[in-house]
Amino acid sequence: MSSDWIEANLEAYRSMTEVLVALRGRLLADLSTGYGDDWLQKGIPTSVQERLAGKKDREDTVAWYSSGERGLFEYVDFFDMAEVLEGQAAGIELLAGVFPQQQILRARLMELQVVAQKLGHGHAVTEEELSLLANLRIRLNLPSRSGARQAVPGASAQPATAATAPPGAP
Repeated sequence: MSSDWIEANLEAYRSMTEVLVALRGRLLADLSTGYGDDWLQKGIPTSVQERLAGKKDREDTVAWYSSGERGLFEYVDFFDMAEVLEGQAAGIELLAGVFPQQQILRARLMELQVVAQKLGHGHAVTEEELSLLANLRIRLNLPSRSGARQAVPGASAQPATAATAPPGAP
């Protein structure tokens, strides 16, 4: 059995991590600009703050030796970002310029969360998902990586290497 799908997933995971870290950085900068030092209390809905604290607490409980130095904002995922966008007061614009409309940005964040979950469960990514990540890397002005797979325009929703999908895949 070939491991091409694993290579595609590793590439997707690298891109996903770079996109997540870049979006977190931009979101934090936007929140700081909009709310100053009170960005956490004023810019992050209480439900998201509680969810982030729960993520950190679970990690601290299981891996007590590794996460103590991480801040709460380092637990923000794409779903959390979408919820933060929805909870903003008028006049506060977050992640402007990533997509021309906030509705499109929210939809892409939800798609990214699904891709992140697929990767976490060891499911093969599709060419469309690789394309989504590649396009976001461009939108975020992230440096290109040598050897990275290029998105295939018009590709189907089949796994990136359908002939070598993971065991149990349709």
